[in-house]
Amino acid sequence: MTQAVADTRLNTTRLISLLSSLTDRSATLPRNQVAQGLGRMIDLPDSISIADTLDKLPRSKPGETGMQADPVLRLQRGHAAMIKTVTGSLSMGSSPARITLGMFVEPAAGKDGALQPAPDYQAYLKLHAALQRDLDFKARTLQADIRKCLAQHSRNSARLAAIDGALAEPIARRSRALFAKIPGLLQAHFQAIAAQADVPEEAVQQQLSDTLQTVLLAEIEARLLPALGLIEALEEEVDTQTYE
Repeated sequence: MTQAVADTRLNTTRLISLLSSLTDRSATLPRNQVAQGLGRMIDLPDSISIADTLDKLPRSKPGETGMQADPVLRLQRGHAAMIKTVTGSLSMGSSPARITLGMFVEPAAGKDGALQPAPDYQAYLKLHAALQRDLDFKARTLQADIRKCLAQHSRNSARLAAIDGALAEPIARRSRALFAKIPGLLQAHFQAIAAQADVPEEAVQQQLSDTLQTVLLAEIEARLLPALGLIEALEEEVDTQTYE
């Protein structure tokens, strides 16, 4: 599974490619700016916290347990659950999803006087905002679970888990700020879709739905990159031990 995302650099994610297609601006990040970007994510209090964590690492020990959880299986299940959240949310009818498009659609009077859903692109933007919060929570929970799995594997993995835990919040703050820019790009694109002349309302809604689903699925991939990185580091350690 992890081989499907072998290169996790920011400028190669599907989300960046997709957003680039919605705007004329370049979304690439030069390699020489990666270290500078990381530095901007972490302020002085964060640096102190990370230093304290690193000081404690030599005394850290992997959790003593007779059975180690499978981080790959945890990632697969978490990924599947997040996809189900997105696909289920776009239903206008009954859906087991907790967040659905119907929650944000303003009713409009139909020809027969009955209330019918209005194809307003604003509803899709509100749905996107709600799902962003939900996916952010799910991704952070998933990463924390995988971190716990690593802490039980070996001393080196426990050190990696501790460092990841110290870096998680400052990087998450920066990530949320970047994800917060997506609604503005979507709004301009949605406005263009809704403004199409001589296009049936059903077709407009389908275009809005398809675009939102594609963006959200790409967001899931991007949000899971930190968890994937932990698993790839674990796999590399296992491979190294195997050939030693």
